[in-house]
Amino acid sequence: MEKKSNIFVKILKSIVSILIILFFILITWMLIDRITNYNFPIFGYRFSVIASPSMSEVHKDNEQFLNGHDNRYYVDDLIITKTVDSLEDLKVYDVISFIDNNERLICHRIVEIDYEDNIIWTQGDANNVRDGVISFEDVKGLVIGRISKVGAITLYVISPYGMLGISIALVIIFTAMLILEIDKSKKDKLSLNNNNINNKTNISLNYTTDGNNSYHDDSDKPFTIGMDLTPQGKDILNKDKKE
Repeated sequence: MEKKSNIFVKILKSIVSILIILFFILITWMLIDRITNYNFPIFGYRFSVIASPSMSEVHKDNEQFLNGHDNRYYVDDLIITKTVDSLEDLKVYDVISFIDNNERLICHRIVEIDYEDNIIWTQGDANNVRDGVISFEDVKGLVIGRISKVGAITLYVISPYGMLGISIALVIIFTAMLILEIDKSKKDKLSLNNNNINNKTNISLNYTTDGNNSYHDDSDKPFTIGMDLTPQGKDILNKDKKE
């Protein structure tokens, strides 16, 4: 039962370690993507965070236009986008991410497309006015999914305070792991020494027929230590054997 419990703990630790590594890969990826002005998708995919409520509800002027399109995106949601090769891959009502005139990454819905001039118009569902004209070159991806509220964690982690906190936490964790490993090594060494002492003391004394002492270890393999006995000592040993 204890062995099964240890196996379960090891598996759980491995899963947690993998998840932590994946999380930090995601954070690093998002940070690099932001620094490069959102030009660093991985295999065509990008993760970003909703920072405003412009897609969280429907403005009354948009209710008729958006009838049947109820995919909402809320503040702190982590959205997943996929890059597109051409404007023909997009259509009206699609939600996309794009770079606006202020170099910000925006997530809004397409309300009109001009395929000839390669431009689109977007608008937030909660807004009553359109955004400016968007060139296809400024489109960073088509939104294909979201993870609710996870974005708040990622935003904090990639902030200066978050990075400082994580650095301190990592130093503490690695220091604690090093101390535990040193302590475990000392305990293992002490246990090994104790076992060696026990093995040396856990032997039984037998006697050979010629009067020498013969010792047996746990494997029951005798080894003999020569010892000269007096005639009186030999008589005592012979008496013990007969009895």
